[in-house]
Amino acid sequence: MASGQTPRPISNTAPATAGRNRQQPTPTPPATTTAPPVANTTTTITQAHATPPTPPTTPIIRSPQPTPQPLASTAVQPTQVHPIPRIHPLSPVTPPNTPAGENVNELIIITESATYNKLLSDVGNKYLLVEFYAPWCGACMLINRKLEELAVSYCGKLIIAKVNIDDCEQIAVDNNVSMMPSFMLLKDNQVLEKFAGSSEEKLMSVIQKNVGDPTNVVSDPPTTNPTTSPTTTAGQVQPRIPIESTAQMAQASPLAPT
Repeated sequence: MASGQTPRPISNTAPATAGRNRQQPTPTPPATTTAPPVANTTTTITQAHATPPTPPTTPIIRSPQPTPQPLASTAVQPTQVHPIPRIHPLSPVTPPNTPAGENVNELIIITESATYNKLLSDVGNKYLLVEFYAPWCGACMLINRKLEELAVSYCGKLIIAKVNIDDCEQIAVDNNVSMMPSFMLLKDNQVLEKFAGSSEEKLMSVIQKNVGDPTNVVSDPPTTNPTTSPTTTAGQVQPRIPIESTAQMAQASPLAPT
């Protein structure tokens, strides 16, 4: 190349159509055919467990059992209770200084409810005359001597019980006692008559009307000895009501209406 000439770049003189005339490879379309499913060739292996051999059975020799014997009772046996001897408060009791064979006095002084209830249950076929009194009642003292006389003359047919309302207030309340002395005549636990007052005539009228004639004739009415305390049929010693003069009784309490 001569000096002074500008060099020219070498251009690709290959015809442009050379590349164009080349056939481009045709792309292969994707296959649309579905392959058949592959069969499951996995083999299931069943595990077989071998049964262990049964050991030979050895016969069991049982020893003879003893015959069961009844056991001795270990229960605590109840204590043997001996019944308390029954006390009959109705049996006649001979007053002090009374010879055997003479008339006895069936007169009971009640100072507790238990004795009264037992008397009602044990009276039997006898008549029961109940007097409600108080030691401070003057009218009660007036009729006291007549009651002692009736206890002797009607012995065997009539029981006389004197209820001290100071000690047995509830018994008086249960029987509607509002004055003293008050009387109540019973037979077979049935009230025959009720009355109040210290009239001996009224008392004798009621007794003769229901009980009848006395079984004994009292020639000398019994008197109360203030120095002695007669024993009642319940086995208890009860003081009798002292007999005072009429003047002393009038000062103690007024007479109840008859």
